[in-house]
Amino acid sequence: MGICWRLMKQYGDVPWVVDITGDELAHIAEPYIDRTRLSDEPPSFKLVSGFGATPESRAQQLLNLVQSQGADGEPLMSTRQFKRAWPDESLYGEEEDPEEVRKHRAKVINERIRQVADDVAAQFGQRAPMFAQMAHERLMQLFPPLPDDPPQMHIIELGNISQDETEHPLARQLARMRQGIYFQIVQQAQQRAVARAEAEDGGTNRNAARAERARAANEGGTTTSDSLQVAAARGDQAAMTPQ
Repeated sequence: MGICWRLMKQYGDVPWVVDITGDELAHIAEPYIDRTRLSDEPPSFKLVSGFGATPESRAQQLLNLVQSQGADGEPLMSTRQFKRAWPDESLYGEEEDPEEVRKHRAKVINERIRQVADDVAAQFGQRAPMFAQMAHERLMQLFPPLPDDPPQMHIIELGNISQDETEHPLARQLARMRQGIYFQIVQQAQQRAVARAEAEDGGTNRNAARAERARAANEGGTTTSDSLQVAAARGDQAAMTPQ
């Protein structure tokens, strides 16, 4: 594998179409890879087998993991991960998972942020931060926030760039700018929830007042608020003064 990396790093001027097996790298939006997309250091690989040599032993290991919990009480494997890793692909088929699609979109946006930052830095050099707003608007045109985007998921995924000191400064700036949009969406949702709660509380108080007036009418009397209103109309200060 190291030989392949060195050959591609030295002679890979023409982009190659990469055939990716599995979904570990499915978030890479651009399938064409040239030598500029490789790491500066050769990769380090360790050949291991955690599931044994047969599908049966792998299935048994998965069954053990999906039923186990860590020291903090968190499951070692979720049901979604279990289905994806199960060796018999015919059992679950190619069913689409909306949650995975949303995660995929967030990862694609992250990868495009890195690409845009690299492109702007290559074009403008040290002046690249001056064009952050232009790059941000370009990303917003390519990937506008959708009504069914989970804001918290995007905020966390963008944090993988904004919190990483090794990322390009422009990429981190673009990630923070996009995070700000999702923070606004979360804040607006919270404000709407508070407004609905206050409206419901106000409606409850109005209903209670109507019920009190209806009870007083049935009994031939008046409510406390009605008595004060009558006293005010008559100018009876004594009736309005609390005893």
